Amino acid sequence: MGNWSTEEEVVVLYYASREIRYCTIIELLQHKCHTSVHKKASLTNRLRKLKNASQDAGLGQMQNTTINTGQARPWDRKVVDSWLVRMMEKGKLEKVLEFDGATAAIIEPDHDIDKFLDTMTLNV
Repeated sequence: MGNWSTEEEVVVLYYASREIRYCTIIELLQHKCHTSVHKKASLTNRLRKLKNASQDAGLGQMQNTTINTGQARPWDRKVVDSWLVRMMEKGKLEKVLEFDGATAAIIEPDHDIDKFLDTMTLNV
């Protein structure tokens, strides 16, 4: 699937910024957007494009890389959340990102659900 819907981009960006694994994000896309499966490389490319678009729009960097190692630093969730609100009206955004029992069941096996709950609130 070459084209991404706004809902898919929101789900990918939101959960990646909350440090959810890509394999889990793929399951969340299936649950929340009823989409065909994207591959990890596709998620990586889409996130790169969204990060560049955010910086080009003057919102700042969502995630920096360390020059010496090339490794990603933690996400700036405030920048991410500002971009999410630009992508979608806040009420619809909250509906797409609604934390329901199925979402919890998808996240729980691979992550500390309590840690995720601490980071799930939008910072806008």
